[in-house]
Amino acid sequence: MEKLAVSSLRIGNVISDIAREMGTGYTKSCGTFHLEIPESYGRGLISGTDFDSGISIIQYDCTFARDITFEYSVDKVHPVKFLFSLEGQISHSFIDERVWHQIPKYENAIVASSAHNGHRIRFSSGKRVVYLSIELDRGKFQAKVGCQPRTMAIPLRELLNDLTATKRFYRDGLYSPELSMAMEEWGRYPKGD
Repeated sequence: MEKLAVSSLRIGNVISDIAREMGTGYTKSCGTFHLEIPESYGRGLISGTDFDSGISIIQYDCTFARDITFEYSVDKVHPVKFLFSLEGQISHSFIDERVWHQIPKYENAIVASSAHNGHRIRFSSGKRVVYLSIELDRGKFQAKVGCQPRTMAIPLRELLNDLTATKRFYRDGLYSPELSMAMEEWGRYPKGD
């Protein structure tokens, strides 16, 4: 199992870290970063965008030649991640625990690490995986929103208010066929435009 270290939070820097670990480059077009997986690692594309509101989106569409684990570790509060598996299966684990959670196709997970602990995402060799991570910087998001939505479920409200990441959070489940179709359509846009 090969491990690739990612020590950044902003998507542009995440892509840069992955490119460095893989010994390749990346491009930026219209605010979106693109990294083509080098042949020595497999094939596919990792692309992502940071938005001023504290929301970032990164999509992995990859088939790796060997088992790969991305280790996201930086001494800061990590964003809340909304993980969606569109094709294949990923495995998620918090850096400070040994339990791995499987996220198969059409399932999602909301994850937030505690303190400054990070995350691991594992990809199995030879299997195409398409997964989308919508990432939310709680501090920036709260500064933009400026109020507490009363209709939000209490666990999610508490998660978004946990600006110092005092608690770990993991919830998984299925997402609707309508959301699946919308995300699949989003993923079909030409890359790099």
